[in-house]
Amino acid sequence: MPLRAHPVPRSPRAALLLLTLAAGCTDPTGYHEYRIGQTLQAQKDLRGAAEHFYSGAVSGAPEAQAALARVYQEGKAVARDYEKAAFWYKEAAAKGHLPALLGLGEVYATGALGADRRREAIPLWERAAEGGDTQAVRYLAEAYAKGELVAADPAKAKALFARAVADGDAYGYLQLGLAHAQGHLGPKDPKKAAELYQTAVGRGLPWAMRLLADAYAKGEGVPKDPARAVRLYEAAIAQGDAWGYLQLGQAHANGWLGPKAPDKAIPLWQKAAEEGVTWGYRLMADAYAKGEGVAKDPAKAVALYEAAAAKGDAWGWLQLGNAYAAGDLGPKAPDKAVPLWQKAADAGLTWAVRLLADAHAKGEGAAKDPAKAIALYEAAAAKGDAWGWLQMGNAYAAGDLGPKAPEKAVPLWQKAAEAKLPWAMRQLGDAYAKGEGVPKDPKRAMAFYEAAIAQGDAWGYLQLGQAHANGWLGAKAPDRAIPLWQKAAEGGVTWGYRLMAEAYAKGEGVAKDPAKAIALYEAAAAKGDAWGWLQMGNAYAAGDLGPKAPEKAVPLWRKAAEAKLPWAMRQLGGAYARGEGAAADPAAAAQWLERAAALGDGEAKRMLEELRRAKA
Repeated sequence: MPLRAHPVPRSPRAALLLLTLAAGCTDPTGYHEYRIGQTLQAQKDLRGAAEHFYSGAVSGAPEAQAALARVYQEGKAVARDYEKAAFWYKEAAAKGHLPALLGLGEVYATGALGADRRREAIPLWERAAEGGDTQAVRYLAEAYAKGELVAADPAKAKALFARAVADGDAYGYLQLGLAHAQGHLGPKDPKKAAELYQTAVGRGLPWAMRLLADAYAKGEGVPKDPARAVRLYEAAIAQGDAWGYLQLGQAHANGWLGPKAPDKAIPLWQKAAEEGVTWGYRLMADAYAKGEGVAKDPAKAVALYEAAAAKGDAWGWLQLGNAYAAGDLGPKAPDKAVPLWQKAADAGLTWAVRLLADAHAKGEGAAKDPAKAIALYEAAAAKGDAWGWLQMGNAYAAGDLGPKAPEKAVPLWQKAAEAKLPWAMRQLGDAYAKGEGVPKDPKRAMAFYEAAIAQGDAWGYLQLGQAHANGWLGAKAPDRAIPLWQKAAEGGVTWGYRLMAEAYAKGEGVAKDPAKAIALYEAAAAKGDAWGWLQMGNAYAAGDLGPKAPEKAVPLWRKAAEAKLPWAMRQLGGAYARGEGAAADPAAAAQWLERAAALGDGEAKRMLEELRRAKA
C-alpha cells in the first residue's frame, strides 16, 4: 500500500521530478517534517512517521531521505524495497549525510541489489569512517574480524575496534567483546569478552548488560552466578530495553538460572512482544506449538507466529513453516510449510531460501527438482550465507540431488569451511577420515576436526571420538574416544553422554560398568535429550545392562515416545504388539505405530501394516 500523502516514486527519474516540483520547499521545512516523523516513530506510529519522512525527503532534507530509506530497508511500515532504500540513501549521501553511506552499505551487503555488488559496502563504510562515523568504523572492524566482504584480517579488525573505542564509541567495547566470544580474533575467549562487556556496561549500554547477564547465567568467562545474571537482565529492562525481558525469559526456559522454567519465560516473552520485540511472539508461539511451559495450543501458536509476521518479522513465516514441517501443529505438513518459507525468502531470509532448496532436493512439500534446489542453494550462498554451500554439499553427499556424489560435496564444504563454519570443517574431517569424495588422509582429517574444535565447536570432539572408535584414523581406538566424548558432553553435546553410556554398557574401550552406563544415559535425559531414555531402554531390552529386561525398557521407551521420538514410538508399539515387557495390547500397539508412521517412520508403517494383516 503506497504512502497516503505522497506516492513513492517507482524510479529515480520520477523521484527527481518530484524533487523538482518540490523545489519551493526549503530544507528547514523538510527537516521539520523529519522531526515530526521522529516523534511519531518514538510513539510507535511507524506508518505516520514514514509519511512525514517522505514529505521531508521530497523537500530535500537529507535526514528525512536517510530515514525514509531506513523505512524501506526494514520493511516495517511499508513493504521492504531495497531499490527504493538505495535510491533515497544515495540522495542523502549526495548531500554529505554520513549515516546514509552507512545504510547504503548495509543494503549492498545484503546482496539484495546483486550478489556481485555486496563488496561495494566496504568503500561506502570507509568513506563514512573517514568522515568520523564511528558506527562505520565498527562495521569495518566486524568485516575484517569475520572475513565478510573482505579477507579476514584480525590485526586490522583489532586496530579498527581500538579506533572506535578511542573515539568514545562504547559499542566498540561491546562488539570487540563479541568478536572475542565468537572466535573471530583467534581462539574463543569468553573471559576477555566478559571484561569488555563489563566496560560497556559501565558506559550504560543495555545490550552489554544483557550479554554480561548471559555470561553469568551460563558461567562463560566468569563464574556462574544466577543472582547477578538476574540483576543485570533487570538493569537492562530498567533502561527501557525490552530485549532484557526476552533474554531473561530464555535464561529461565533454558535452565541457566536453575531448573528449566518455561512457565516463568512466557510472561516475560509477552512483555517483550508488547514492547516491540517480535521475537517474543515467536518464542511464545514455539512454546504453544510444543506445549512447553503452557498447554499445547496449535491455534494460539499459529496466531502468534502470524502476529510476528504482521509486524514485519519474516522469521514468523519461517518458524510457522518449520512448525508445520516438524509436526508441532498436527501431522507433519511440509506442503503447508513451503509457501510460508517462500514468503520468508521473498522478505530476504536466506535460511528460508535454504529450506526451500532442501524441500526441492528431497521432494518434501514441493515437487522434487534437483536443478531448482541447486539454484536456491546457490542463491543463498550468493547472498553471503555460507550455509548454502554446506547444505548443497550435504545434499550431494546424501544423494538428494541424484546419485550420491561425495566428490561434489567436498569442494562445497571447503567453501563453507573457508567461511568459518565448523560443521563444514567436521564434514571435511569425516570425508578425509573415511576416504569419501577425496583420498583417505587421516592426518588431514585430524586437522579439520581440530579446526572445528578451535572454533569452540564441541561437536568436533564428538566426531573425532567417533573417528577413533570406528577405526577411520587407524586401528579402532575406543579408549581414545571416551575422553573426547566427555569433552563433547561438557560442551553441551548430550550425544557425548550417550556414546559413553553405550561404551560402558558394552565394555568397549572401557571396563563394562552397567551402573555408570545408566548414570550417563540419565545425564543425557536430564539435559532434555530424550534419546537417553530411548537408548537406555534399548540397552535393557538387549541385555547390555544385565539379563534382558524388556519390562524395564517399556517405561523408558514411553518417556522417549512422549517426547515425540518416532523410534521410541515404534519400539513401544512393537512391545505391545509382541507382549514383551508389557501385556499384549493390539490397540495400544496400533496407536503408537500410527503416531510413529505419521512422523515419517517407514519401519513403523511396515509394522502397522503387518499388525493389521494379522488382525484381519
